[in-house]
Amino acid sequence: MAENAEQLRTAALADDAETWRVLLKRAIPMIYGMFVRRRINPGLAEELVQQTVFDAVRRRASFDADKGTPEQWMLGIARNNLALEMRRQAIPKDRATASHRT
Repeated sequence: MAENAEQLRTAALADDAETWRVLLKRAIPMIYGMFVRRRINPGLAEELVQQTVFDAVRRRASFDADKGTPEQWMLGIARNNLALEMRRQAIPKDRATASHRT
């Protein structure tokens, strides 16, 4: 397992399907668990996991192995996605609609 972690760090999330498969197999349960522990409903938790994976793939060049593991990096993306969702839910519907019209 340590060898896999080191391979993930040195690969720096390159365009390697096997690297991503190993990472996602480990990271997705951690991310989903983080959302569930925060009492997010399962449907929204699944959507947030999908968004997190999408964002991680899209931003893979921003991963810095000196700052932590790929899983820690993905958990940071997940926390940011959760914060964005909570802000979206906090905005009253009429205010959100009005801001789109301007």
